[in-house]
Amino acid sequence: MENPIPSYPPYGNDWQVPLAVFRFLVQVHDELDGLTGREALELGQGEVLLAAAESVGRGDFR
Repeated sequence: MENPIPSYPPYGNDWQVPLAVFRFLVQVHDELDGLTGREALELGQGEVLLAAAESVGRGDFR
């Protein structure tokens, strides 16, 4: 798949991984009680954050 953002560094097919991480950090998640991933990280909720990230990675939707 071609990189849809020309100014974004070329990662070949791996460009999706950094974008997925960014999206996880800026989106609000029910698993994080309405916090974004970044907010949860800033509040020291690392274990909950990792559990939510693993859930998203598996495709679990609650």
